[in-house]
Amino acid sequence: MKKRGEAVLEAFSKLKVVVLGDLMLDEYVFGETARISREAPVLILKHERTQSLPGGGANPASNAASLGARALPVGVLGLDRAGATLLEIFREKGVDTSGIVTEEGRTTPVKIRILAGGHNTARQQVIRLDHEAEGAISAATEAAVLKALDARLEGAHALIISDYGNGLMTPRLLRRIRALSAARPRLVTCVDSRYQLGSYRNITVITPNETEAAPAAGFEEYRERDLDAIGRRLLLRTRARMVLVTRGSRGMSLFRGRRREDVPVIGPTDIVDVNGAGDSVAACMTLALAAGAQPAEAMRLANAAGGVAVMQRGPASVTRAQILELLRKERR
Repeated sequence: MKKRGEAVLEAFSKLKVVVLGDLMLDEYVFGETARISREAPVLILKHERTQSLPGGGANPASNAASLGARALPVGVLGLDRAGATLLEIFREKGVDTSGIVTEEGRTTPVKIRILAGGHNTARQQVIRLDHEAEGAISAATEAAVLKALDARLEGAHALIISDYGNGLMTPRLLRRIRALSAARPRLVTCVDSRYQLGSYRNITVITPNETEAAPAAGFEEYRERDLDAIGRRLLLRTRARMVLVTRGSRGMSLFRGRRREDVPVIGPTDIVDVNGAGDSVAACMTLALAAGAQPAEAMRLANAAGGVAVMQRGPASVTRAQILELLRKERR
């Protein structure tokens, strides 16, 4: 007989999940340190390679697809090189891009990380350059996004909202999301919002990290001793059924009703990159709940997904096989 976790993971292939989010491109530029420039006291790097990965709201969509679900991203890209690159990445992964709207004159957000190192040494990040979208999406784009969202929610099992504050989540879109809880009470909804977590209501689960949870709950800064109060206040403020707080090296904590459940970090402690790990957690948590897992069981699978993600460079697309392998290693 299959173990329960394995059965839940296998059920992901039967799920359809919509991902509404601020779509970004993450680029990693690797170079070997050559010398100091004569023009300025800066390093000159010999370019080795550039790696392009789905970032921001594109990452949970990529993770949902790599976990076996049918992922339908809905968002906005500019008519630029970064937008074209992200669309190509999705198509190579077999992700349906028909719900992605393009807006002329808008910049596709790009985070460029420069990694440098000497011969036969690990590359370390030395600087990050961000290209950001300015302002909210246009009224015409907003209408197109709403149309795409409504069409893709037909028959969907889950909705992941990835809000990075890049202008996608307009008041009209927020109202539409709030209405979903009444219109689709069985739809599993997950929100990961960096700046306006308190604007969402009646969500299945919210997945902030510690530094996002504290201000959303009304605390000026995060302190470990305040975690219980933060979790309870977020449940009250958002009327979410569950609050999952990711806590880095301390694992994660799940709040629901009056209960708090903790799981320690899983996997090796020599972390490679935490970038995007929260997206892997959100995708796995959402799919597990949609597959019928109990909340604590879903948290443990999501915790393993995060453990896999931090061992990879850049926003990782975690697979079911990787999660199962990590869980097997922990049981030995």
